[in-house]
Amino acid sequence: MADYNDVDQINKLYTEQETLSKAIDALDNYDGTISNFTVQPVFGAGTMPQGNIMSVIVHTVDPKQNLMAACHASCVQRYNTINQELRDLGVTNTPPDQAGGPKEE
Repeated sequence: MADYNDVDQINKLYTEQETLSKAIDALDNYDGTISNFTVQPVFGAGTMPQGNIMSVIVHTVDPKQNLMAACHASCVQRYNTINQELRDLGVTNTPPDQAGGPKEE
């Protein structure tokens, strides 16, 4: 059984999982595409950015299939990881895990 102190975290996980579910559904069932994505640097502890490093939004036109497949796989993996995190927090009746690969054409 979930601890009352974990309710905020559980709600955040459910919200993230719902967003991922919508993305997976769009990719699988509605010929979804990636119109843009964000690339941002990650700095470890004690490292300082050199120069003018910031997040960049990349707008795509006709993204390559490997980008689409990687996005789909990442969404599925995170969705299923959230399910495990919810179970670890004592949540019962989590939704079923998502299946692996992208929709076959």
